Formats: sequence, structure tokens, C-alpha cells
Amino acid sequence: MTNHQATTTMTATHTTPRARSARAICTATAVAGSVLSLTMAAPIAHADDPLDPIRSAVNGARSATPCPALNYSIELEGEAQASIHNSSPGVPPAGRYKGSVAIPQGSGDPESKAIDDAVGRASPIIRDCTRKDFGVGFVRIDQRNPPDEVAIAFGVPAAPAPAPAAPPAAQPKMATVVGGDANIYNIAHDENPDPNTGVTGMKIGTLQNGQRVALADGGPCTQNSWCKIVMPNDPARFGFVLGHLQF
Repeated sequence: MTNHQATTTMTATHTTPRARSARAICTATAVAGSVLSLTMAAPIAHADDPLDPIRSAVNGARSATPCPALNYSIELEGEAQASIHNSSPGVPPAGRYKGSVAIPQGSGDPESKAIDDAVGRASPIIRDCTRKDFGVGFVRIDQRNPPDEVAIAFGVPAAPAPAPAAPPAAQPKMATVVGGDANIYNIAHDENPDPNTGVTGMKIGTLQNGQRVALADGGPCTQNSWCKIVMPNDPARFGFVLGHLQF
């Protein structure tokens, strides 16, 4: 028997340095392309605030009126959220806005339809220039049809508290003329010249015994000495009386 042995011919492949370099570049490019594809395919998260499009719609509608822009109020946001029973964590509490509040609501699916509904219902309020503030609310309840609900709270700030009433004018301190009539002088000195200065007062009136007279603010007034008084028939003028006053 003759044994036939299969002969396998191995052919060696020889590559030049240039070919090896080109192959390495192609391999690196393929790997980089794969990494880039994976990066591009990764989803990007967006923290969308469902209140933003509501605020934008209200501001846009207000800008079409002659009224000034509305101020956004976190207190009114609490009122709007409470009106649609949104008590999620982080929602502002209700009951903190100081003023009158109106809260039109709208519903729909998707949210844009609920916004259109709410802004349409709010149109007369948006055109009311006495409304200065607003806040918005949104809730989605999948078991409800339609599931999205929007509320817009508009506020008229409460009038500022009136300034406290001025305290009543202080009543002048009164005195009664006793011991007979009393002369009134223009200064705290009578007609007799002062022995040291020569100063002499001038009589300008008389108070009757028992007459009531007002004592002037800031003037000297000592029992049984000089007192500054308001002239009985001319409150803009003052005089001085020596003794004769009981107070």
C-alpha cells in the first residue's frame, strides 16, 4: 500500500514598514470611530421645567396688551399649584400672597393644549392692568382624561397699610390765676429796672383773677416765679407773668 501524504504549502506574507504603518492607522481609525459612535448614541438628559412654557405663554399674551409686564410670584405659584391639588415635594405652599387672587385653569393633552386652554380662559384677566403679579401650576394625572392640567394665578397686591395716624397734639398745660389780677409783661421782668443791668419790662396785658391761661412750651415757669404764657386772645404771641398762677 502506498501512503499518500498531503502536502500543505505555507506561504509567508511579507509586509513592508509602510504597509504596517497604514494598517495601524486604519485600525486606530476604526476603533476611534466605534467609540465616537457609542458616544453620539448615548441619550442626553434634559431637566425640562413644565412651568416654563406656561410662564412664556402668559408673558407673551401680556405683551400684546398696553399693560406693564407681570411680576412672577412664588407665592402665587403656590396658589396655582394648590388649586389643581399639586402637593408634590418642593411645591410652594399656598396662603402666603397678600392681595386678591384669580385662578383660571385649563386642561388638555399634551401640555401645550392645556396651556392654550388656560391662557384662553385667562384672556380677560391678562388684559386687566390692575393685575400686577402671576404664578403658574401644572399637574399630570395619567388616570384622568385629559391628563394635563394648568392653573394660572393672577394677583392684585393688597394696598399698603395706611400710615399710622399722627398722635394728637399735646394739650397745653393750663394754669389758674390766683391771688388777684396779674400783669402780663413782654419779658420776664417788670417795670422796675434791674439794678445790675437796667433791663425793664413792659406791661402788655392783664389776667383776671380766676382766669384760665395756657402755659407756653419751652418757657420758664416756676411756682411763685416767672412763667411764660400764651396770650389769651392771640395764641401766636407770648407774655410773662410773675407768680399768681396755680398749676
